[in-house]
Amino acid sequence: MLEDLAQRFSGIKVARKLRDIKVKLKKWNKEVYGNIKTNLEYNIQHLDWITKIQFNNNRGQAIRDAKKKVEHWQNIQESFWKTKSRDQLIKLGDKNTIYFHISAKKRYRRNKIVSIQQENGNWLHNSNEIALYFTNHFFTMATAEPITINQSLINLIPTTITNTENSNLLRTPDAVEIKDILFSMAGDKDPGPNGFLPNFFQAI
Repeated sequence: MLEDLAQRFSGIKVARKLRDIKVKLKKWNKEVYGNIKTNLEYNIQHLDWITKIQFNNNRGQAIRDAKKKVEHWQNIQESFWKTKSRDQLIKLGDKNTIYFHISAKKRYRRNKIVSIQQENGNWLHNSNEIALYFTNHFFTMATAEPITINQSLINLIPTTITNTENSNLLRTPDAVEIKDILFSMAGDKDPGPNGFLPNFFQAI
């Protein structure tokens, strides 16, 4: 029991730390990256300005530096939309930003629930009503109800696994197994309930 409480307390501490990190990362992202599209457009305009205005002997270096900045923001934009699209087939580096952007929009439309039919046949279209319906539905599913099990019926169910296999299924996975599963995931797949992608945990 004490071990169980210790694990729960440890889990709460981790959840709080992840929440604090998320807040700090949002602030850092806003300060460092800001609006990616705006930054890219600014650097493209700056490069265009340099190429059209006659400079002194440092003009060549200024153009090279400006091109590097444009390429830097293009790579960031491409990586951003690839993560949004969840596409695992197309690789980075070919300036597939438009493709990733279209894929992300299609994925958003596919995952968006605009209406749902209740058990009584009525349809819900309001987003707040749909969210409340789902919340109540899963809350009811997760609520424990007293049940009576007829042991004679349970005895009729044939045994398909051994006691050893059952113990293995019920045991808590060790740290090595968890790490192996984590690192086998694609880094930019869907985030978990805490909002972090697999590559965040793979990097720490």
